[in-house]
Amino acid sequence: MRMLLWTLLFICATTNADDTPTTRVIARARIVTPQPIVAGQQARLEIEILTTTWFLRAPEMPNLDLPNAAVTLEEQGVSNMNTEIGGVKWFGLTRTYLVTPNDGGDIRIPPIEITTYPGLAKGVMKARTAALVLPVKAIPRPPGTENALASTRLAITQHVTPAPAHLRVGDVITRTVTISADGTHGMFLPPITFRSTTGLAMYPKVPDVQELSDTRMGFLGSRRTDSATYVVMHEGEYELPAVEVIWWNTRIGRLEKASAPPVKFSALPNPAYKPEFGLPVEPETEVLPPNPAFDWVRTAGIAALTLVVLFTAWITGRVSLRLGRAVSQRLTAWRNRRHASEAFAFRRVLQACRTDRAAVCHDALRLWLERFHLNGAYIGLDALRHAANDPELDIQIAALEVKLFARTPLDDW
Repeated sequence: MRMLLWTLLFICATTNADDTPTTRVIARARIVTPQPIVAGQQARLEIEILTTTWFLRAPEMPNLDLPNAAVTLEEQGVSNMNTEIGGVKWFGLTRTYLVTPNDGGDIRIPPIEITTYPGLAKGVMKARTAALVLPVKAIPRPPGTENALASTRLAITQHVTPAPAHLRVGDVITRTVTISADGTHGMFLPPITFRSTTGLAMYPKVPDVQELSDTRMGFLGSRRTDSATYVVMHEGEYELPAVEVIWWNTRIGRLEKASAPPVKFSALPNPAYKPEFGLPVEPETEVLPPNPAFDWVRTAGIAALTLVVLFTAWITGRVSLRLGRAVSQRLTAWRNRRHASEAFAFRRVLQACRTDRAAVCHDALRLWLERFHLNGAYIGLDALRHAANDPELDIQIAALEVKLFARTPLDDW
């Protein structure tokens, strides 16, 4: 029976040790985009965060700042995963950084420290990835196109409303141009500059930039939409210039041009047209008011007034400081005279007698007698009794002295 008991205890201890997981975390980084890439091409830096238990909350990913490259953390595309390493099961998730180099050359990615909150841990745990190198191939480009946008696909579409036909003075048309690119963030898409045209009043609108992504594939690309509204001011023939964008095709390694054709239309006269708020001002004919001449007299007056105000404030401050010191000194002297007076000492005697504390009363009485002079001479308690000739006062002073100075039975022990 004793051997059986020891065997059962050993089995239970072994089972509990095996069933209690050890909390560990690791982080692994890899570049999933085929390498090398070229400047302007986007690379996907995939980060795996794993633990042997589970995560109580999402790991905290730091901002990644790389020289000569733009880096963003993909908000969508977070995926759960599990794997087995050395016979141990690991559970976690995957996050992705999007790295877009600006120029050729190797980009060194330092270790990335991630804060995790795993289950069964005493607190937060840190995990660090290994350092990586992203090779970026430098491809010569024609002069003037070194900073051209790089992408695998770029397209331009144009929409004009209403159709530019049978327009008359006072009519309005809107030109909308949209640029879309794969694997490129909206911040890199070039803005469209609408040129003004004589006879048309132009009103550009705020551009609309959108990031395109998919829940399954993650980040796809971006789209930028620029638009402008034109008001026909005069009759005649008009042509809005074409829109062109030079970009670098990373798939075939050469420059390409995407364009939207010019918009041509004519406007007929409209004698019945009367602007509701007056004719809008054309950008070419807008006249700015001349700059006013510098007024030296007014400037000198303001400067003089400022000096007077500052001087007056300084004088007032000095006078206030001296006056405050004088008042403070007078108050201190008055307070000292008051505390040294016989009347103040007598009020202390009255206050001490109300406390029923013999020592305090005796000290206050002695202080008052030091300041009280009878016929110009200092008197003590005996002289006070004789001068007062009051039996009740004699009794009270005798009781005070007995309480303070009489010997007790303990004194004779």
